[in-house]
Amino acid sequence: MKMETVLYKALVASNVPEVHATAVIEAMEKEMTSTLASKTDLAVLRAELKIDISELQKSLVKLDAKVDTLSKNLTIRLLLIIGAAAGVSSGLVTSGLKYLA
Repeated sequence: MKMETVLYKALVASNVPEVHATAVIEAMEKEMTSTLASKTDLAVLRAELKIDISELQKSLVKLDAKVDTLSKNLTIRLLLIIGAAAGVSSGLVTSGLKYLA
């Protein structure tokens, strides 16, 4: 027997007027179908979340590769800047020594 039928009979047996018992059952059915999630709803949601998580993981792997590439490029640029600064500094020191001598 369906839960709604059992509940309806229990309400009527408890001297609840049929109109009120029917209203309770209808309200309960409405709530169960519009607000509460069924096992099927949860299974669908779980499958969607698994797909979303998988896509997110793939995006993170791509992002990690891009960050790694940028890090290498920045390291190379920094070394070039340090090398240029060292060259300029040594040139200035050499020029200064020649000037003072």
